[in-house]
Amino acid sequence: MLPDKKEYKRIMYTLLILYVAAAATLFLLQRQLMYFPNMAPEINETFKPDFVQKIEITTASNHKIKSWFIAPQDNNQDIIIWFHGNASDYKNTLPLTYKYIDKRYGVFLAEYPGYAGNPGKPTEDTFYDSARSSMNWLIAKGYSAKNIILYGQSIGSGPATQMAVEFPDVKALILEAPFSSALNLAQKRFFFLPVKYLMHDKYENDKKISGIKTPLMIVHGEQDRIIPATHSETLIELSNAQIKHRLVVENASHNDLFNFDIESDIIAFLKELE
Repeated sequence: MLPDKKEYKRIMYTLLILYVAAAATLFLLQRQLMYFPNMAPEINETFKPDFVQKIEITTASNHKIKSWFIAPQDNNQDIIIWFHGNASDYKNTLPLTYKYIDKRYGVFLAEYPGYAGNPGKPTEDTFYDSARSSMNWLIAKGYSAKNIILYGQSIGSGPATQMAVEFPDVKALILEAPFSSALNLAQKRFFFLPVKYLMHDKYENDKKISGIKTPLMIVHGEQDRIIPATHSETLIELSNAQIKHRLVVENASHNDLFNFDIESDIIAFLKELE
């Protein structure tokens, strides 16, 4: 039996209220749903290896951001500036860089506002502000952009891609499990909501990548369920870089790519640029 007109209106009003409530919740809580900073008040420096230098950069918004830096072992050696993924920090990222350090690369473990006990709140703008300040710190120390390699993991692909736009002379852009954009990812998950008009931090890598001529390498796990490998497929297809390579690791997912020795493939790619 079909509902009468009055009952039908009541059902439609209820559904409308629920829809508006869902949209309002997503709009108001989107950054809590998007960013997962390590909530430790501060990194315990007791466990900092002796070869790591603790540094502090000042952003344009006057936030003092603590990071770790491992200087290159040779004056002309390249430096990897590493933009880590969500729910991590520079201390947890350090072990992922050991194979690069063994190959004499310098490593700058960039950090974000609100992560690792640093002041400020994570947003797309504050991520870019912090990344830009980290790049400027390296350049002020005498390191050439031509010797800087941008490395972005997951959400870190956002600031890494943006820095490739702002610093076009960098040596390479390495993206690990990147999204084509955070907007595309959110639209897929919240397909029933007008995400495009609700979302603050869109990280539109797909709109930037075609203008980046820097040599590009993308690594993605074929079994990634957090950011599907189709995102990196989109980026590599949009890229106009003369040198570009995409590595899809068959049995890897989002957070275990380093169990598959991707460092060897990345180092081989970087050696080809010399």
